[in-house]
Amino acid sequence: MLLAALVIGSGIAAQQLSPDQTGLQLVENAAATAAGLYAIILMVGPISGAHFNPVVTAVDAAFGGLSWRDAAAYLPAQVAGCIAGAVLANLMFDQSAVSISTHHRASGSHLLAEVVATAGLFLLIFALVRSGRGERAPAAVGAYIGAAYWFTSSTSFANPAISVGRMFSDTFAGIAPASVPAFIATAGRRRAGPAVLPTHRDRPGAGRPGPAPAHGHGRRGERCRPATSSWRCLMTDFDSATGVGGLPGLDPATARALSASAARLAYDTTFAASEVEEVLLDSYRQLARTARVTLYLPTLAERLTRERLEALGATRGLIAKRVPEVLFVCVRNAGRSQMAAALTRHYAGTALDIRTGGSDPGERIHPEVVAAMKDIGLSLDEEFPKPLTDDILAAADVVITMGCGDRCPYVPGKRYEDWPIEDPDGAPADQVAAVRDDIDHRVRGLISSMLPDLTLPNPR
Repeated sequence: MLLAALVIGSGIAAQQLSPDQTGLQLVENAAATAAGLYAIILMVGPISGAHFNPVVTAVDAAFGGLSWRDAAAYLPAQVAGCIAGAVLANLMFDQSAVSISTHHRASGSHLLAEVVATAGLFLLIFALVRSGRGERAPAAVGAYIGAAYWFTSSTSFANPAISVGRMFSDTFAGIAPASVPAFIATAGRRRAGPAVLPTHRDRPGAGRPGPAPAHGHGRRGERCRPATSSWRCLMTDFDSATGVGGLPGLDPATARALSASAARLAYDTTFAASEVEEVLLDSYRQLARTARVTLYLPTLAERLTRERLEALGATRGLIAKRVPEVLFVCVRNAGRSQMAAALTRHYAGTALDIRTGGSDPGERIHPEVVAAMKDIGLSLDEEFPKPLTDDILAAADVVITMGCGDRCPYVPGKRYEDWPIEDPDGAPADQVAAVRDDIDHRVRGLISSMLPDLTLPNPR
């Protein structure tokens, strides 16, 4: 609905603001459409994949990224939404709610232009998908449609649902009903390409093969296609794995939450969706091993996955490393390493990147540690025990270990320090405070060695 209201409403506004100036009207309509399309895709892309176009939704289903049942459900919503958007646009500009367009566009040149516009849109999206650059789709699609307003004589409808909706507005952006069948047929011939916004379902990595796709079952009785990396396939693989791995089974709500997390992460990063899903799945597995309460596990898994992807990006040179990175490691990641990280962030701010991990992470941060840090005005409420993963370790410049001994892996070329600090778990408040103060002293020394020009406050 928003897309149709955007296209038609901006056309009406252009017609009213610049009467008898067709070129200026087209500039205004194209600019508003390009910018608005960018915003709308950003808004709904991570949720649904921004399925605005019935033809490309059908193509997504044909490629295995969407079930035919879901695709069939999209179609009436797409058409009805575009009709409702046309009515809304008419009403916003004090027009009749419905006014059948008299703007005929079905000449041979218009139809050729629609073939070119639709093919170009598919090629653009397909190229973004196959090169792992789907996160650039909102800007790229908006820019392409804005440009196609000008380089095609049809002003680039490229969408059967929009064509139907624009019949109901006898304004600058309208199209006569007699012209619509030819436009729909033209778009229907270009059935090659993914959905309007590449979703998390099928995005290979840029310049390198992604992990092997899952070949389990999606819905019951439905075989996952080897050419795709469907989240529901991965979820089924995970669900079956939990039965033998001692992990809690995935209920539908958790699966949906993880699916949404995968979409957000794939949308926000430069990684292939298949790799994002793999890392997210692994993060969930590792956190689930020690969790008693699983309600927040999808959220925590998404946070851990985001950290791991940032670390992978830095290691591979995909993300510029702005400042040195320090990794604090202890056994449970529930006490010493969390205190060290909080104190380092407090003193160094953004001059250092801080991460933590545990060789055998606990269920929660020790309450006595949380209380001791609160006594000095530092909160650990947003922190949680995290596993020590290879990607996090590989990205670190300095690794500080505290009591994990041989269980802390060693990577050549990094600066290592071992701090022999007593585990505060279960200790009385005065002993926990002593451990905190010992860590505070060591943290100040570490920061001074790494950031000699940084002025630290006086010791407490």
